[in-house]
Amino acid sequence: RGGGRGRGGGGGRGRGDARENRNSRRNRDGDGMDEKTRAALEARVREARDASSSDIPWEWDPATLEQGAKKTFLENFNVGEYNGAPWVPGFGEASEKTKRVYDSESDFLDQHKAFVMKHGGIASDLQYESVKRETIAAFSNYTALYAKQRMKKGESPIEGDFLAERETLSDAVASVSKTNPLFAFAKNAVDSLDGNAGWSYGRKLAALSFLANKAERYEGGEGAEAEAKE
Repeated sequence: RGGGRGRGGGGGRGRGDARENRNSRRNRDGDGMDEKTRAALEARVREARDASSSDIPWEWDPATLEQGAKKTFLENFNVGEYNGAPWVPGFGEASEKTKRVYDSESDFLDQHKAFVMKHGGIASDLQYESVKRETIAAFSNYTALYAKQRMKKGESPIEGDFLAERETLSDAVASVSKTNPLFAFAKNAVDSLDGNAGWSYGRKLAALSFLANKAERYEGGEGAEAEAKE
């Protein structure tokens, strides 16, 4: 019985060792890989080595992906901004959520005057009016500074109102007259750039400003030629 176990166990180990040796030799010699697969693998290796020693950004570069995702899902496709946007005529009914319940910051504070006075430790109406003026002035300065910082970073100065943001893009080419040959192109450019989720607001504005400048120079050239003919 002991010999049987030895022969059986020894035979199993022998067959296993032989199989491992064959697999090892096949992997080492490349017998298990066809030429097409080997060429594709070598190309991927070369590509990875070139990418690791190159300054050219690749499409799978994390920084490039991060930047594109930020433009697409934060700046140009902000669900919270769309939900808080004004009602667009022709697209459903204006709900209570989309209606603005106050006309100005002063009106908003007056609607919550009791709350402000209670939790702000304000004892009189005169003191409330003084605090309200200071608050509105500070808020105005803050919003202007915030918009300036967003513009500096290439972001839209407007949040929560995509119609107002589109209007700023239209204003960039408002100087292009209807008689200008680039008028139709400028109008289409506003539509295209407004719907382009891959471009930042600053890049869109720069492109439209460049177009407006070209249109102005074109009109100036035509005017100079007309004066020369006269």
